Amino acid sequence: LQVFVNGRPIGGIVDTWAGYGSAETIEKRVLSLPPELARPVRSIAVRVVNDWFPAGEWPDREPVHISLGDREALVDSTVRSFGQGLVGFIPAYSCFLVIGAAGLFLLGLFLFDRSQRPALWLGLYCCCVGLVRVGSICGLFVPQIPVWVEEIEWALTIFEVYALVLFSFALVNRRVPRIYWILPATIIVLNIGTIAAILLPPHWALPLSLFVQVTCYNPMWSIFAFAGTAPFVAFWPWAKVRGRMRIVAPLCALWALLEAAFYLGQVIFGRQTWTGPVQTYWSISIMIVVVALVGYIFRDQRATADERAQLHGELTAARKVQRALMPEELDVAPGMAISVAFLPATEVGGDFYRCRILKNGSQRVVLGDVSGKGVAAALTSALLLGTADRCDDLPPASVLKVLNLAL
Repeated sequence: LQVFVNGRPIGGIVDTWAGYGSAETIEKRVLSLPPELARPVRSIAVRVVNDWFPAGEWPDREPVHISLGDREALVDSTVRSFGQGLVGFIPAYSCFLVIGAAGLFLLGLFLFDRSQRPALWLGLYCCCVGLVRVGSICGLFVPQIPVWVEEIEWALTIFEVYALVLFSFALVNRRVPRIYWILPATIIVLNIGTIAAILLPPHWALPLSLFVQVTCYNPMWSIFAFAGTAPFVAFWPWAKVRGRMRIVAPLCALWALLEAAFYLGQVIFGRQTWTGPVQTYWSISIMIVVVALVGYIFRDQRATADERAQLHGELTAARKVQRALMPEELDVAPGMAISVAFLPATEVGGDFYRCRILKNGSQRVVLGDVSGKGVAAALTSALLLGTADRCDDLPPASVLKVLNLAL
């Protein structure tokens, strides 16, 4: 913005935001005129240049509107216009708030159960969406945003689409193909171009900055859209999808198509997809898909928790049975002293022992270790103990032969 009084420029060019504060800027400049121009003031001219977006990027953007007059009326008009503009963002950004809240819930769920990797990636996606989208509307109130804040926002945008890839492959417990590494690599290239442009001398910085902005702009959105192929690759072949995945797989595919369409819109229509009804419809659709996926993950976590509780009860019962089969009080022949300590590494183990006095008065000690741990090893040890108890009249070599046949 630049002010002219009686045809002479007053002060330098001021970088202001869409007219916000312009009335105050003009008023201060007019009141601080040099004496030779203070009276009479025959004309006040204002030049406004909007260089936010390249020519043709927003073809339907209205020209800059300049209003001069009473200060209070101008402020009221600006506030009223600003408020009316924000009303249009309410549906979309309400959905983004819901998505962000769902992300915090999922991250809490992952901290409770670290095996829920899909909850981690979907939670990070939701948090990134909430921070980037809600942060963009908050940026309207901050005229000068630091460069490092914008870089963090770019990084979150990249991870937002990469989280879709990680979530899809985590659902089917498959490794992410290397081709999808192109997504995080994109932000590295863009950041290198941006940071290098800041550090280099002006005659080198300008060409590099223009190269990054012009050359990488459309390919960047196309690469983001490439993330939409992840669910189709992760669930392939779709004919083998079974159980609850028959519902989850189409939801992930719909989510991917919405993301791809949104980012391809940047290439076809420019940034118009970030405003207006397109963003509203997109945000509502994404919110519905995310809420459905959150419901699936929560239900899956509850089912896993129930299974673990049931398994814990079964392991506790198996431990009691194993303790009963191998008591601390031993059957020891006179003149001998035998003690035992049984400390399995898990709830139940494969070690077993038996001390018995045979009919002829001799002492028998059976000691063994089944390969492995857990319930399978404990059941095998119980089988061998039961078999050994029926071999009191056999010599040791015959006992081992019978145990081998039983095993």
